[in-house]
Amino acid sequence: MTRPPSKKVAKGNLRLDRVSDAARWNARYDKLHAQLDKARRGQTRPVEPTPFLEEALDFIRCVEVGPRVTSRTDELWLPTTATGEPPESLDLASGTGDDVLHLAQRGWRAHGVDVSDKATQILERRARDLELSVGAITADLETWCPGSERWHLVTCFKYLDRRALSRVTHALKPGGHLVFETFSTEHPRVSGGRGPGNSRFLLDPNEVPSLLEDLQLLHRADLVEPTGDGSSRALIRLIARRPVTGPVAECRT
Repeated sequence: MTRPPSKKVAKGNLRLDRVSDAARWNARYDKLHAQLDKARRGQTRPVEPTPFLEEALDFIRCVEVGPRVTSRTDELWLPTTATGEPPESLDLASGTGDDVLHLAQRGWRAHGVDVSDKATQILERRARDLELSVGAITADLETWCPGSERWHLVTCFKYLDRRALSRVTHALKPGGHLVFETFSTEHPRVSGGRGPGNSRFLLDPNEVPSLLEDLQLLHRADLVEPTGDGSSRALIRLIARRPVTGPVAECRT
């Protein structure tokens, strides 16, 4: 998750602070990379996707084509494309890529974007180990534009950048879906000091309509769940769809 600008950084140096933000995450992923090297010993790190991702895919399948009868792989839902190629997905703030890899395993042309080049290097390495093809993009989400009508699915978990999300509508193909989970403004009250506390990274429940202004909201859940360490976290989960017809604002940075 992108950290807020340091109080010591003047407004004119915000870009410099973003660079230091990437450096902080690179240091964290450098340490993780070393831990992976030590722990691997010939074994491939398992893919552990965000639980809400699979729930959301099953929900979307149910809306689009009806409920899944069995758990067989051949019943996994993929949207059809005009070219017959697999659909494309994009995971914002993808980190080391568990959700990207999971989607690739399910048959998507999966991509992830993260501010840390160390994170995208780990994602590429994990994909090679699993013999998967993924797109690993290093970019600052505060300024990066995800394109126009490209993605069948955009996912974003426990990360909040309102400007980046405002570009999602234009980036989704008509009929494409957004799956989103982030911390709510209730989180500091229930978290015991763990996780984000700055309002910049917390979603007010009243913001949701404006955040999804040009999308059709299919599912929303505001919840508090235990974390297993004696504390809790407050989350907002959303599934939305871009209408098949209708004007959409241009992508702006």
